[in-house]
Amino acid sequence: MNAAIPPLHQPHPGYSLLAEKVLEAGLGPADPVTQPLDVARCRAESYYHFLGGSPEPVKHIFDTTFPGPLGPNLLRIYQPESASPLPVALYFHGGGYALNSIGTHDTLLRRLANESGVAIGSLAYSKAPEARFPTQLDEARHLFDWLEREGPGLGLDTTRIVLSGDSAGAHLALTTALSLPEKSRKNLRGLALAYGMFEPSFDSASHRAYGRGYGLTSERMRWFWNHFLPHGQDRSAPCVAPLWADLAGLPPTLLLAAELDCLKDDSLHLAKRLNAAGVPTTLSVYPGMQHAFLMAPAWLPPADQAITEIAEALKFWLLA
Repeated sequence: MNAAIPPLHQPHPGYSLLAEKVLEAGLGPADPVTQPLDVARCRAESYYHFLGGSPEPVKHIFDTTFPGPLGPNLLRIYQPESASPLPVALYFHGGGYALNSIGTHDTLLRRLANESGVAIGSLAYSKAPEARFPTQLDEARHLFDWLEREGPGLGLDTTRIVLSGDSAGAHLALTTALSLPEKSRKNLRGLALAYGMFEPSFDSASHRAYGRGYGLTSERMRWFWNHFLPHGQDRSAPCVAPLWADLAGLPPTLLLAAELDCLKDDSLHLAKRLNAAGVPTTLSVYPGMQHAFLMAPAWLPPADQAITEIAEALKFWLLA
């Protein structure tokens, strides 16, 4: 935990203002447990576009496609004002593998690009349950392989890459890193993982304490895992539960967690296992924050601090 900041044990006051503004905007929560999936997806898009506010300008943003395992996949690249070739951080959006998109995270990624000075790549991976595991991992691996070959033609230095993401995207970033062959791992300079889902388990202390009444619920997490994993899938396999994988040889890792999040212990336990494996690891637990807090820096000052922490890590790993 951030040593200088004591835990709040209650939501940050900014959440009250945010709730008022969300109500004024006529927005409702996205909950695939109680809503048709198409309704939940639309609500998530509207909610996170509202949270993001006015996007910062970035010097160059463009969409491209690459050949994925099921056909062409969309990749959006944010290139800040800087000399090329730029190192690149691939960022995988959260949403339990079923919600959200590269659009919901657009404002966040614009800021990360500008603040870090590196290129940010955002993958439009296939959503569950229409596409279940390991489709998304296969798409991320195809992207990494394609980027190593074609990235220089896009003004990217693919000898300097970071994998990053939030929630399900943090899971995808970590499992992708673990799946890379040795020749590709040498190009991987760091991992930046925010409030990730790292094993399909619901009996941790944080699930018991924050599994209801703090935004993301344990019930919703069960729904996400059940609709992401195919029937009969071994849930203890390292590619499913990377918390229990062989973590030795991973690059320096930044873990961000929210104090009031049912997934907090996923990050705390992963930090312990990374340290035991000899991986340089930084863990920051943000007091008073709930899941997905990175998306609301305008209302939550700690989110602003967390975004800067990620940007500084990217800058250190890729530009130092």
